[in-house]
Amino acid sequence: MQIQVVTIGKFKSEEYLKLFKRYLGLAGRFCSIEHIELPESKTADQAKAPTLALEKWLEKKSGRVFLTLLDERGKSMTSVVFSKQIEKMQNQGIQSWVFCVSGAHGFTDEFKKTRADLLLSLSDLTMAHELASVVLAEQIFRGFAILNRHPYHNE
Repeated sequence: MQIQVVTIGKFKSEEYLKLFKRYLGLAGRFCSIEHIELPESKTADQAKAPTLALEKWLEKKSGRVFLTLLDERGKSMTSVVFSKQIEKMQNQGIQSWVFCVSGAHGFTDEFKKTRADLLLSLSDLTMAHELASVVLAEQIFRGFAILNRHPYHNE
């Protein structure tokens, strides 16, 4: 399974970027994973910019993807439940799993309804998208660590 973590806009903090890349590297021990950084679309309506950027990228991508959008109103999961979601995706033969982290404007309601396969919330708290990217990367690694009985996750 190929996992792609798509972020909209550049990381402004070098510290967050280093930590994000560290966890992607650790997750890479268990799966094929990469980071895609998309610039926000230039549009008069900034609230639609993240959606337009992601739509444009998805149009160029061949094949079916399972699209997970990070959203504050999405489904919350424990790390163990998230690891079971990873296992389910593997068992279903999902070839491409795309996670997308947006900036402050998020994605349009219409896009979330019609395109997202899963809306995922990392916390009830609001956090900067750079921090959310780090938390996501860490949870992807943790999920695979749980599945592979790696000592990183202590239950």
